[in-house]
Amino acid sequence: MKILVINCGSSSLKYQLFDMEGEKVLAKGICESIATDMSHTKGSTFDGRSFDEYVDIPDHKVAFNIVKDALTVGECKVIDSLEEINAIKEEIERLTTATIIIESIKRFNKNPEALENFESYLIHNFDAFYLRIKQHPENITKELDYFSKIK
Repeated sequence: MKILVINCGSSSLKYQLFDMEGEKVLAKGICESIATDMSHTKGSTFDGRSFDEYVDIPDHKVAFNIVKDALTVGECKVIDSLEEINAIKEEIERLTTATIIIESIKRFNKNPEALENFESYLIHNFDAFYLRIKQHPENITKELDYFSKIK
């Protein structure tokens, strides 16, 4: 069984791909300084291969695609496709949902304090928020309106 663990921070995305049958880390890495001029990605594999490069990473969705490519193509490839990973689907949905929500607020909200409050809320309450939006996607406007009114 292969498990991909992703840790998303406000400006980074760290990952580790575990092979539970062999009880080892197949690959690990980080995309850091996301959405800055100094975006950077690096990673390594269980057998010593590695990469380290500065690339444009405008958001977490792009960061996830970099991770996917690091795992499935190129010199540091450790799997043929994400379908080999047994525990990832929910995390991809959650990451995409969080990225869409934060990017929506950045585009439509001119209130930086509201964005900061919302990002802080997501960090501490993401599971509850995610379940509410997943069960009732039509309520996302109400959820976002609440934070856009914060002064």
